[in-house]
Amino acid sequence: MAWILLVVALGLTAGILIVTFGYRTSIIVLLVALFLGIVGIIWYAEFYQGSRASLIATEEIALENFNVQPIYGNSFEMFARLNNKSSAHVLTAVGVELSASDCVTVDGEKSCVIVGQQETEIQKIVPAQQARDIKQQFIFPSMRPLGELVWSYSILYTQAQD
Repeated sequence: MAWILLVVALGLTAGILIVTFGYRTSIIVLLVALFLGIVGIIWYAEFYQGSRASLIATEEIALENFNVQPIYGNSFEMFARLNNKSSAHVLTAVGVELSASDCVTVDGEKSCVIVGQQETEIQKIVPAQQARDIKQQFIFPSMRPLGELVWSYSILYTQAQD
C-alpha cells in the first residue's frame, strides 16, 4: 500500500512541476530528488546494518567443543557448539578467524608457529541463551606441518536481530 501511495505522490509532484516550471527544470529537480533519496537509503541501510552488528558483543559468543578434522586435500571440517550467551538478542551470523599452528616439541619444550589463518562466516540462527551445533567445511591453504597441527579460533564479529 505504501508503494502505491509513493508512486501516486511522485506522479502528482512530477505533474505539478511540469505544469509550473516546464520539462527541463522538472527533470533536474526529479533527478536531484532521486539522487538524494538513493543516498538516504544507502545511509540508512549502512546505519541499520551497523546497529544489527553491535547488538551482541563478541564476548557473549563461544564456540564450545571446537574441533577441526581434515576431509581430503586442503579441505577441512569444523565442528563446534555455537553458544549465544546474550539475554535478549538472536544471533544470526558470526565471523571467525581460524588459525592453524605447527607445534614441535624439542628437548621437552613445545614451540608453536602459525602456518595459516583464514576468516569464515558461520550463518546460524541461535536464540538468546541457547546453543546450536555447527558443522562448517572450509578450504585452507596447503600446509606441511613438521609437528602436530593445532587449531584455534577467534571471534571477529557478530550479527544479530531483536
